[in-house]
Amino acid sequence: MCTGFHTINLAFKGYKIKAIDKSDIALNKLKEHAIKHSLLDNIELINCEIRDFKFKEKYYTIICTYVLHFLKKKEYINMINKIKNNTIDKGINFIAVFTKEGALKSNEGFHPFDHGELKSYYRDWEIISYEEKMVETMTIGEDGKNLMHQAAILVARKK
Repeated sequence: MCTGFHTINLAFKGYKIKAIDKSDIALNKLKEHAIKHSLLDNIELINCEIRDFKFKEKYYTIICTYVLHFLKKKEYINMINKIKNNTIDKGINFIAVFTKEGALKSNEGFHPFDHGELKSYYRDWEIISYEEKMVETMTIGEDGKNLMHQAAILVARKK
């Protein structure tokens, strides 16, 4: 399960992908790329809010990038548990979220993670890699440049 960049790259390698996004624009753009590269047979497009996605099977890999911080804390903890529970043994989770450090400000629709919080939810898994680093966001600042914000990026394997 994933969207965007990861979807196309994994589909190129022959993997079957479920791409979930609430944005028709993002899904249509992904569909255009998939058609252009003859990859649509490998990609199932699902228009859905992440919080509403119903897992019907377990996956070897779940990629969830830059979406969980748009859920309230109780919701994102619940979603992380669903992601973990729906990953097969020895499967991989790749998760990226924004933390509280950086130019973006917490608001009603943005709930960044605390330092080390994402990693703490995976203490029962093998942590393959974890880092918190400043990344360029898609939000443009007053100076016309993309704002920088800290991201927590985790790759973990289910034991």
